[in-house]
Amino acid sequence: MIMTNDSGTTNCDDWMVDTGAGVHVRTDETAFSSMEKDTLTFVGWKGDVSSSEASGLVNISATDAVTGCDVTLGLEDTRYTSKGTTNLLSLE
Repeated sequence: MIMTNDSGTTNCDDWMVDTGAGVHVRTDETAFSSMEKDTLTFVGWKGDVSSSEASGLVNISATDAVTGCDVTLGLEDTRYTSKGTTNLLSLE
């Protein structure tokens, strides 16, 4: 699991690194810098079928484990679903 700090605040978001996910998934609509309607359908790890409502850019702040410096990661084509329970970070 990855915890990210939302630049300058004390709020942290949990992200699950998912080696089986083909896309990043975010469950908070307000976290998107830009967004457009999307209806991608995908299968969850339990075999359940769901679809995203939108996709766009999510910027997350994290700390580089080597340098200790703060970095911003731009996650393009991140899918939004209001029914999700966990933010997923795809390694693909």
